Amino acid sequence: MNPNELKTRYPNGRAESKITYANGKKNGLGIEWYESGGKHYETAWIDDKPHGVWSGWDEDGRKWYERMWVDGNQWGFGTYWHGNGKKKFETLHLKRQVYANIEWDAEGNVIKTDFPTIPANPREKPHKATKTRDTGVERKSERYNTLTTKTPSDKPT
Repeated sequence: MNPNELKTRYPNGRAESKITYANGKKNGLGIEWYESGGKHYETAWIDDKPHGVWSGWDEDGRKWYERMWVDGNQWGFGTYWHGNGKKKFETLHLKRQVYANIEWDAEGNVIKTDFPTIPANPREKPHKATKTRDTGVERKSERYNTLTTKTPSDKPT
């Protein structure tokens, strides 16, 4: 047994969780299991801060989420899946902020995208552009360049 590892067990004796510590702080891989024995979560830590890939599985062993952390902040893509294995939601975190979101229905059809817009003048505050299956693209101002793709119904101004 590693003296720097904290393990917990369910009343039935199966492993419940395991995390490694160094200098009194979480460091390394953390794992949690369902009482049935299947893996529930896998986490990564450096100096008590989330750092690395975090993943989650349902009781049937299907991955339902994966997210990246850097120095305690969500970074990069976070992805969630429907029970059928198709993507449900994906979000992009950059500079400690949500930068983009895409949502799918259980059949794999995009039902919503949410992207910030980039101001033409860097001194102006960015707005958001949202595109949904029903309403198309909504823009706060034409002075902004959006990251959404134009639909055939969009007319140039």
